[in-house]
Amino acid sequence: MTTATTRLLDWAAAQGQDVPSTLGRALVVAQQAHRQRIRLSGDPHIVHVVEVALIVTQQCAAAETVIAAVLHDVPDTPAAPSGAELRAQFGADVVDILDGYTKLEQLPLDPDLRSADRRVLGIKIAHRLHNMRTIHHLHPARQRTEAEHTCEVVAPLARDLGGVELGAELDRLSHATLGSTDVVRHIQPEPRTNRGSGALRGALRRCAGPPEEPRKVSNHQVRKRGTATRWADAGEGDHEHRAGLPR
Repeated sequence: MTTATTRLLDWAAAQGQDVPSTLGRALVVAQQAHRQRIRLSGDPHIVHVVEVALIVTQQCAAAETVIAAVLHDVPDTPAAPSGAELRAQFGADVVDILDGYTKLEQLPLDPDLRSADRRVLGIKIAHRLHNMRTIHHLHPARQRTEAEHTCEVVAPLARDLGGVELGAELDRLSHATLGSTDVVRHIQPEPRTNRGSGALRGALRRCAGPPEEPRKVSNHQVRKRGTATRWADAGEGDHEHRAGLPR
């Protein structure tokens, strides 16, 4: 059992009631669903799932949201349990969050996110934060794409939701990625303008700027600077080694 799993189980025990047993069932379902999935880091996919759930617990989320975080990638697996099966095991709230998470993959980030469930956004932010913590396993070109999307969209959104520390870590990781030598080598130089701005310089400036004041999610505006228009466009699946996986 990993340290992260132990910490997650300790969190569940502190919640009392049926949370430990429900979390245990969720971990079993996730382990079975992801048993053939390996991340580019070499870790089993279940490691990512547990880390995401731990980040969600740090947001003071309700137990249903943490359980959904454990299960957040299960619907994408070939032999995923049906919605009815998940509902019977984990309840309607968990299934509603999972449905919202799946729909978020196709939800345009422009112009606002007022229709998105804050619980779903919290899981998605946690998902991205763990991916940013392991981003060095990606191809440098993909690192740049994900880092730019993170500092322009995800970090401000985290702050909008009250996650100031999460937003700061996302900014720091994005800035470090965009400034790394390997990523710089893969950025094609742009023609110079009178203002002397380029893709890397602009991205670094946006990440390095002072933290924005928290805003209401309903007023969240996404800047149009060539960032991905949907969560799914940001290369989340590239963190996984898919060779030999069942279709």
